[in-house]
Amino acid sequence: MSSINNDIYNHIHATWWKEDGFMAMLRTSVNPPRFDYFRKILLDRLTLDPRRISVLDVGCGGGYLAEQFAAIGCAVTGVDRSVPTLKTAMAHALTDGYTIHYIEGSGEKLPFEVHQFDVVCCCDVLEHVDDIDIVISEIARVLKPGGVFFYDTINRTLKSKLVAIKLAQDWPLTRFIPRDVHVWDKFIRPLELINSLDKQGLINQEMTGRALKISPIKALFHYARQKFGKLSFAELGTKLMLAESNDLDISYMGFAVRAIRWQDDLRQSIVGKAEGMTVDKNATEIKVFYNSGCPVCDVGISIQKNKMNTCAVAWKDVHTDMVARNELPANLELVRERLHAIDEKGNLRVGIDAFEVIWRHSPNEQWKANLIAWPIIKPLSTVAYNLFAKLLYRWNVKKGHWKIS
Repeated sequence: MSSINNDIYNHIHATWWKEDGFMAMLRTSVNPPRFDYFRKILLDRLTLDPRRISVLDVGCGGGYLAEQFAAIGCAVTGVDRSVPTLKTAMAHALTDGYTIHYIEGSGEKLPFEVHQFDVVCCCDVLEHVDDIDIVISEIARVLKPGGVFFYDTINRTLKSKLVAIKLAQDWPLTRFIPRDVHVWDKFIRPLELINSLDKQGLINQEMTGRALKISPIKALFHYARQKFGKLSFAELGTKLMLAESNDLDISYMGFAVRAIRWQDDLRQSIVGKAEGMTVDKNATEIKVFYNSGCPVCDVGISIQKNKMNTCAVAWKDVHTDMVARNELPANLELVRERLHAIDEKGNLRVGIDAFEVIWRHSPNEQWKANLIAWPIIKPLSTVAYNLFAKLLYRWNVKKGHWKIS
């Protein structure tokens, strides 16, 4: 396997904010739709106040994401192993009037306390590390219970090998970044990432891809113009602007939420109101939080209730029951989108994990719980459910079945 060259960032540190360094394409093509997606999750779907959010940018580089989070009012910390790059980030933040705390460090050993940040983002980094499990475990450690983890990385497919390796850095006629900036074997398939997240108690919520806004023919035309000196890299990036897509074949981004153990101290998290609550650790009853405002969900829950009419289950309808809404340390829109449950041990389970809890307690349905617990079935069912839930949520909102809180 080729060796990745992470030292390159010590040599190109001065080009992060230049118009004609290859990093400018990251700033003008990749970062805008990425941050727009992150912003929509935090502000529109989770309805959070950015002035109350602490953000850690792992592998912050020159500060592209850090400055955008700071621009909307977040308290931002950036960490990177490249000291020259951090100096560039500090200087640019000072010039633009942003107060951002930059510190030297690596994703494998983050220099922060446990449960310190509301949001952690790690973009264009995971495909550069030797062991993603170590990095993900560190991210989970510093992320508050209920906190949000944003990621963006490259998929390991033949398509990504052609685009990100051959075209971008190997072939002399097309390459525009140095060799060994990326190594294809280090790219991460979505299911591999989900497995790593699961092991650290990070519940993946969704994934989305990106694609060019323009046709490949137009893209090649603009690329040729840059090659002949008619466009800077920054200008090329604006021409090759990316947008959200269902195609995950080259790269993908998404977010996960750190699991909350209800028998812990139930500290206030950014996605809930858990402070001051108590839970009976000896309770054997499970609680299921569902949304009857969704007709499809309502029918499904009605069927499940009939199957479990003799079971110890408390069914909580967040659409009609205001008290039920306040029982969960989760934003109402997330509960409307995905099934939530509290198992008999007091653990909060979301999405396909909530179904696993229900089936495990349902007569004649334990086999379903055992099936989705299999190492291969679990990540596949998680991706399928999250995609279905996302589309169903959008349909419900479009139909006006409820007003977004």
